[in-house]
Amino acid sequence: MSMKDIQTRLQAAGLYSGTIDGKWGAGTEAGVTTALDRAGIGKVLTPIVAAPSVLHPQYTIESFIKHFIETYEGGLSLDPKDSGNFYRGVLVGSKYGVTGAALAEYRGVSQISAADIAALTEDEAIKVGVKLYFDDPDFDLLPWNPWTASVMDMGWGAGPGQAIKLVQRQIGANDDGKIGRYTVQAFEDYIVNHGLEAAARTWCDIRYAFYDQIIKVRPTNAKYRNGWRNRSAGFLPGTPFWQAWNLPPSNR
Repeated sequence: MSMKDIQTRLQAAGLYSGTIDGKWGAGTEAGVTTALDRAGIGKVLTPIVAAPSVLHPQYTIESFIKHFIETYEGGLSLDPKDSGNFYRGVLVGSKYGVTGAALAEYRGVSQISAADIAALTEDEAIKVGVKLYFDDPDFDLLPWNPWTASVMDMGWGAGPGQAIKLVQRQIGANDDGKIGRYTVQAFEDYIVNHGLEAAARTWCDIRYAFYDQIIKVRPTNAKYRNGWRNRSAGFLPGTPFWQAWNLPPSNR
């Protein structure tokens, strides 16, 4: 969902009277805050909560997904040792981190071929990411900050439900793998009580432990260890990604 989509919905609900310009401003924030209050979620905590579906003022969620596809995902992969390259028992490959199963779900079809994967464009891969890994799991309900971005990024590889369950255990929420009002409140409270930097560092350790367990169960996955750990660490305080948010000291 783009910022213009959000403004259009707010306007239709009588919560926004400004221009549909795709920019986060006081009017949009007020409308989002009112919408969240009506839903029983609570007010927007600017600036640790940026506008839904924006990374920070000059980046959209589409730009964020494009960033991690180009930074961490490769092109076409036909590695038969990677279970993600199989769809219904057939080796079809993956591309830009999109598996056959994900592409089939996004397109609403029951069959995906190796040719479909090979022809996948980066633009469509980004759209798959927005729908299946941001909109559908309701990540737009969480405060959008570097920690949330890392949770979403993990969901890209491990599945959104798994990532949500792990973060729910971190914040002391019911680990049902779904983001609702209580998970949102617990997430916001965790930031207030522990600080965003500490929350992100703890989450990185959780990601490490999860990947170590995968390797323990399937030792052949050990070849991915460094890549998984480097990707997780790329969201930590002090990294270029974190610094790009230009967070005030109170939110670090």
